[in-house]
Amino acid sequence: MRFYGRNPVTLAGLIPTESMRERILTFAEEQKLLENSPPYLKDIIKIALNTGMRQGEILSLLWDWVDLENNIILLPQTHTKSKKQRLIPINSVVRSILLERKIKWAVSEFVFPNSSDYSKHLKEVKKSFKTACRLSGITGLTFHDLRHTCATRLVEANVPLHAVTKLLGHSSVKVTERYSHPDESVNKAVEVLAQLDENRDKSVTMEKLKDEE
Repeated sequence: MRFYGRNPVTLAGLIPTESMRERILTFAEEQKLLENSPPYLKDIIKIALNTGMRQGEILSLLWDWVDLENNIILLPQTHTKSKKQRLIPINSVVRSILLERKIKWAVSEFVFPNSSDYSKHLKEVKKSFKTACRLSGITGLTFHDLRHTCATRLVEANVPLHAVTKLLGHSSVKVTERYSHPDESVNKAVEVLAQLDENRDKSVTMEKLKDEE
């Protein structure tokens, strides 16, 4: 069967998928990274690890979106990758950071203003993050990996996948599932395969011994 006309995939493009490359930050590495980060970067890293927010979402964060009374950050649809509004709970770590920054940077509408122009926010932390990683002896880590780390830690702590999906703003639970480990039944299943393989080797050995007798 022949197809005539333009390829529909060419017209529509491929379905976008999130990168499967993941580098998870260990707790030991986290401690070193924070020790070698300037104060503002330390705050940004902690917020990323405690909320799963993307770098752009953190740096462009406005005080108007921060509700310290109800401990919620409301990201408008204009500032999320999914183009959907997202509510992010503020835990004790993030709350402490925000309260301190509120006192210091109340003059700006941004939580992380540009130090040379308070009317603007920080654009990126690539250079300072790279330097902090180098000083900490950490390789292969990008800022976006902090988001992966947040998701992985939540899943490993048995937080329901649907809750992690909602927090990170994933399009579906399937996107979040890659952070989960096989359940106990699957673990038992692969152990059965190992036992079968072991029993096979024993059977082959016994047959060889019989042949040699």
